[in-house]
Amino acid sequence: MATSGLTLKARVFKSGSWTLGSYAYAQILRFISNLILTRLLFPQAFGLMMIVQSISSGITMVTDLGASQSIIRSERGDEPGFVNTAWTVQILQGGLVALLLTVTAPLGAAWFSQPQILYLMPMVGLNALLASFRSTNSALADRRLDAKWVTLLELGSSTFGTACTIFFSWLYRSPYALVMGTIAGTVFSVALSHKILPGIRNRFAWDKDAARGIFGFGSKLALSSTVTFLTGEGSRLLTGSLVTSALLGMIGLSANLALMTWQLIQKLSGRILFPAYSEVFRERPQDLPKVVLKSRMIQVVPVWLSSLVLVIVGPWLISRLYDTRYAAVGEIIRIHAIGMMISILNGSYTGVLWAMGRVGLSTTMLVVQTVIQWACLFLGHHLGGSLGMILGGSSAGWFNYIMTATVYSRLGLWSPKFDLPVVAASVGIAVYAWFNFSFDLVAGL
Repeated sequence: MATSGLTLKARVFKSGSWTLGSYAYAQILRFISNLILTRLLFPQAFGLMMIVQSISSGITMVTDLGASQSIIRSERGDEPGFVNTAWTVQILQGGLVALLLTVTAPLGAAWFSQPQILYLMPMVGLNALLASFRSTNSALADRRLDAKWVTLLELGSSTFGTACTIFFSWLYRSPYALVMGTIAGTVFSVALSHKILPGIRNRFAWDKDAARGIFGFGSKLALSSTVTFLTGEGSRLLTGSLVTSALLGMIGLSANLALMTWQLIQKLSGRILFPAYSEVFRERPQDLPKVVLKSRMIQVVPVWLSSLVLVIVGPWLISRLYDTRYAAVGEIIRIHAIGMMISILNGSYTGVLWAMGRVGLSTTMLVVQTVIQWACLFLGHHLGGSLGMILGGSSAGWFNYIMTATVYSRLGLWSPKFDLPVVAASVGIAVYAWFNFSFDLVAGL
């Protein structure tokens, strides 16, 4: 409750500072671990984990009952009865995810012709079940825009989990080691969440009114989450069915680097911007356009600049950090970075429609984005094979921007004076990259 007397701006700044620090540390830790793991494991291992994680994310999103989000947005979100009912719902969802991952494992192994998936999916399901016991005080902290203790918990658990992953990878040299390390980190995180996060002590409870509110919101969220899955993880699964697991691993490595700054923005949007937008819309809706523009500028500029750096020095960076097996990643990362230059204009509106209560409109836009994303992937693969598919997937954000600009213009939230120069500069960078692209290096993908 230490933040309850602070203004919204002060709470956003304080929580944002903790989140930024946590993300910077997490990315350094991931970067170091990637350098080590790519030497201990083969590219196919990362491709297999991408497939399994995408399936897991899809099942999690489709079954999402919105327990944490309900705590953040509900007027009863700080009442013990409501919070403990949300915790119970959260565990029920975790059990459902674990069950579905286990029973669909044979189908996943057969579909992707990867026998190891048969055992990887139940292991990831166990991790989902264990993670569902995490204390709801993390959601209460997000509700109050108080990120200190949640951030410290994340730093500790990510460090422990990464260390375990590296150890298991050194010991076993198989993709199972990646899951074993994740499970170790999850157990550590769940245990500490109940020890160090201040707030309500969780216990099983069932408040009918609270459950009704959670399921009511969760039903809307599940539909939106399902479409979000088809756009993101669903696209990765589609990619995995069209290319080899080795190439999928390279695409995943490239995406992790190219989306590093964007992932920070997503984290900020979920933990800070969505609660902040909700408060502004509730108390002073006339200020929302100004607040959205400021937050979008803060999001777009760093992502665009980091993408520019990757377009220029991506191949050189990959050649210095990884061995020759990953040489093609240098050109793939250029493609991903150019796509992100426009995709960030779309993504910088994350959380706005939900804060305005326009969940239906948000879902409709996601449906259109998914159709465009999948169409670009299929058409790209049909015309240019694996390289065409990568180009097509990255170009989807450019087509989606037309819809984004149209919708938010009608809501009075589009900013052409800011957006159009970004679009023009992105076109120029794309032309530069085209004439400096090493087609020979990726021709055999």
